[in-house]
Amino acid sequence: MQTVHRLRDQVGYFSILNHKSPGPDGFSSGFYKHAWNQIGPLVCRVVNQFFKTGNLPRHFGETKLLVLPKVPRPKNAMEFRPISYCNVLYKGISKLLCLRLKQVLPHLIDPSQAAFVPGWEILYNILICQDIARGYQRQHISPRCILKMDLHKAFDSIH
Repeated sequence: MQTVHRLRDQVGYFSILNHKSPGPDGFSSGFYKHAWNQIGPLVCRVVNQFFKTGNLPRHFGETKLLVLPKVPRPKNAMEFRPISYCNVLYKGISKLLCLRLKQVLPHLIDPSQAAFVPGWEILYNILICQDIARGYQRQHISPRCILKMDLHKAFDSIH
């Protein structure tokens, strides 16, 4: 079992700023930092239990969504900023999972995919798209399709 301080540093509770929004339970990362000597062993047990069983108590995953206006009198969805209030334990477990995935993803993702590959830029996606589009003039190639999506509209919609 990992030591309390090593898990604390690995999980990254101390990388979450103190003034960031608290979770639905009202506890912020500042609380965890301040009370780590008392609650650290319990937090470690909870995190280790999650990785042993894969089960997370339902209330740990609860998130509240707050929509704040960006302008004084908003008229459409683009003029709002969504903010989520996640439980700090949930954030910590998520950070641990991300750290572990970060080590494996480069071995699982094809080099033609730019997402999650260290050192790749979004520009590479554009260059790959140009190469694919240029290949449409060629004869004797397999059938292909290019799909253009307006992600701006997709992410600024609220249903």
